[in-house]
Formats: sequence, structure tokens, C-alpha cells
Amino acid sequence: MNIDYLKNYIVIVESNNISDASKKLFIAQPSLSNQIKYLEEQYGCKLIHRSGRVIKLTKGGKILYEKSKQIIKAYNESFVEIQNLKHKSGGTLNIAIPPTVYKELIDKNFLEFSKKHPDVALNIYETNASNAQEYLDNDICEIAITNANISNIEKYNVKELAKESFKVFLPIDSPLNQKDELHITDLKNLHFAIPRAYISNIYEHASLYKIDLKIDVITTTTRGALEISKLKNIAAIVPLPEDENLNANCKLLKLDDFNVYTRKLIWKKETELSLISKEFIECIEEIFN
Repeated sequence: MNIDYLKNYIVIVESNNISDASKKLFIAQPSLSNQIKYLEEQYGCKLIHRSGRVIKLTKGGKILYEKSKQIIKAYNESFVEIQNLKHKSGGTLNIAIPPTVYKELIDKNFLEFSKKHPDVALNIYETNASNAQEYLDNDICEIAITNANISNIEKYNVKELAKESFKVFLPIDSPLNQKDELHITDLKNLHFAIPRAYISNIYEHASLYKIDLKIDVITTTTRGALEISKLKNIAAIVPLPEDENLNANCKLLKLDDFNVYTRKLIWKKETELSLISKEFIECIEEIFN
């Protein structure tokens, strides 16, 4: 049996429908349906019932879900132990990172590590914080980098990497490009693209000054906001490390009483990391200490 079928089965169950699981796994829905059918044929029983988009587990489906988690945990632990015996360096680093164009994220976090460990392959999942947590919990990745708030943070080890502030990316012809930094009151005549996760925070600060922000585009990712803002020749508001600017049109947005976001490295507690992941964390600690 393909071990990935069991991994995918866990994601399907925890997503509560195949459509959402398909998006998280980047696997077509028909392929996931075929995997369920294969598992049902192997075990000789129905595993799930579908009611519209929502799935409901049968008794057999519940048993397979619990046992699959145990199987995957044992498989990963054995894989880690054997790989650690085989490799002092080399192997694959499985990591989730934000879907963003941050140059610093690549330069600081991966360049030095790749120099020290040229034989290590990088398996990078560009995804949001919610999916990154699922990848960690389901052992698809061992470590993740995120700047968003994490639910059940007590389940994870956390290493702070950098403070982030909101930056405004302006159209080239905007007169505000003459300023070094902007206040929320400077934004009243602009149109924006903003990632969905940060809209409430931006709105809250704008309302303090009775500013009615004109948000034309809402995106899932920072990258999406930046790319569409260039396409439509509008501004974008996104979080970036305090010392990072992507171009001359990037201006710091000064917000009163703002709780900055923190870019952080997270991994599950009570989980034995592979030697490769341990070396990556050590490398990151050297860079940021």
C-alpha cells in the first residue's frame, strides 16, 4: 500500500471534505476519490459517506483514521532514525514557508544552509499559516516559517526570526514616493490591494482617523497583493521585515499602538526531528543570534 494514501486520507478526514483536502494537498479531487476507493477495496468496507460536500466516517473509517495516524508517526520515526544513520549530511529538508516574494527569507534562511549542506535537497511548500500547521500536524513537513498568528501555539516550539511592519507599495507616479514613511492619514486618496489576513487590522487603524480605505482587491497571499497592485497600478499594503524593502516605491507605514507581526520558525513539540531539520534550525539560530 502507498503510504501517501494514508497521509492523504488523514488530511481528507480533518478537512471534512475532499474539495478542501484537494486544495491543501495540490492533488485533483478525482485522484483523491480514487485513493479512497482503493482503500475501501483494500479493507473491504465503506470508509466514508458523502452528504453533499461534507464527509462522514463509518466505524471502519474512524478506525482507519486513528490507525493511519499511528502508522504515519511510526513510519516517520523509523525514517528519521534510519536516515540519521545513513547521512551525516544529505537527504531532504521538508519545510513550509509563506507564499511571498521576500528576498531576505531566501537569502538569510536558505543560502547559508545550502552552502554548509550542499547535498541536502529542499522540498519547500509555499502555503499560508493554517495549511502550514496542518502539514506539521500530519508530518508532511517537520518545520515551518510563518508570520501569522498560530492557533494552539503551545503545541509547537517557536524561534523568533524577525519583527515585521506594514509597508506600502506605491504606484510609480504617486507623489507619496517623495516621503520616506507614511501615516494612515496619507492613504485616504489611494486604492489598495491587501492580503485578507491583514484587512481587519488595517481597517481598525483607518477608522481611528475616520479614513475610508478604498480596497479594490483582496488576496490570499502577499505575493498576490503585490502582483495585482502592479497590474492595476494601485497601492498594496503588506507586512515585511522592518529592515527589508523590495524597491524604491516601498514605504514604511507608521501605525499607532500597533502590535508588530513576528516571523518565526515553528516545529512540533515531543517529535523527534530528523538530523537535517536539526541542522537547519541550528543554522538559523547562528544567523539570527
